Amino acid sequence: MKKNKRTGFTIIELIVVIGIIGISIPAIFGIFFTMLRAQAKTYVLQEVKRNGDNAINIMETLIKQRVLGIYSDQALTTEVCSTSSSQSSGPLYFKDRDGAVFYFATENSPFQIASRTDSLEYYLTNQKVSANPFSIQCFRKNTFSPPIVRIDFDVNSYSSTTTRQEENAKIHYTTQVKLRN
Repeated sequence: MKKNKRTGFTIIELIVVIGIIGISIPAIFGIFFTMLRAQAKTYVLQEVKRNGDNAINIMETLIKQRVLGIYSDQALTTEVCSTSSSQSSGPLYFKDRDGAVFYFATENSPFQIASRTDSLEYYLTNQKVSANPFSIQCFRKNTFSPPIVRIDFDVNSYSSTTTRQEENAKIHYTTQVKLRN
């Protein structure tokens, strides 16, 4: 008697395999798209952090190492933070060791932090982020202590085309810089 040798799959085996594939594929795509969203959020957060760290480091270094006086006007007529009772906020103008005047401000939309002098404008953040609100203040703890400059701002991701949650990030920066004089 000859045995029947079948070389194929039964219909039950095919249905089971198709069912397993049908359940697995949506789960795999869900995991894949979740990883893509997490990667996009990480990229946006890295961009925000890099811009904020760059801006705060440059401002701290310039103020700590270069500033001799702090003024409330660009003509350098009104010195602020020269006594313990004085305190100032708003646009602060800094006179450096070479006699040049510079200040920090937010410019354009998106709000970019810029360092400006009479002849030079240098952006501390790029157009992928927005630094708003930006505030800079100075004060003294007592008459014999050096002025302290307080810098405070938020760095947000900036995109005029998207409202997706994973493409939004915000980091708050604040620091106090003591002058060296």
